[in-house]
Amino acid sequence: MNTVTKTTKDGRPVVITGHIEHGVAWARATLDGTEIGDGYPGKTAPIDGHPEMTHRLGRLALTTAEFDAVKALLVATQAEYDATVEGAHVKLIKDREWLVNLVDAATGTAIDTKADAFDAGRLAEYFQTAHGDVETAIAQARARLAVFDRKHPEILAELKAEIDRQVNDSMRR
Repeated sequence: MNTVTKTTKDGRPVVITGHIEHGVAWARATLDGTEIGDGYPGKTAPIDGHPEMTHRLGRLALTTAEFDAVKALLVATQAEYDATVEGAHVKLIKDREWLVNLVDAATGTAIDTKADAFDAGRLAEYFQTAHGDVETAIAQARARLAVFDRKHPEILAELKAEIDRQVNDSMRR
């Protein structure tokens, strides 16, 4: 397991490890066996008397160099996970989710365009089925999703099985 170690002012080691949650690499910092930070380190407001501390991971303040080391740890942790069978499978699910979101965004743009036309009183434009560019974007997004589904039918079957399970569970309540 990859780790980054930081030493506190009083000489105790803070161990930062990478782990995977829901297919994404996160950092966990522990001091004397107690978790003091979990997640992705973020920028912090200036800390009085410590301008070199630019990031935080929970209660743990990090310098830019320490943040870069943690970021490299997370990249390595993610790469190791992505190389596993489970990681590759989760990546396929996320790729499909991205394509579904692309279809949703293109469709939402069409709805927004129609609403804008209606609000502006351009009723002829509103009653048209769709606008060329928007209709093309929707068709392209749907085509990309269809190609993915043909290439990876097991992902679609898994998602449909999960929906069926959820429906059956809700009907039993």
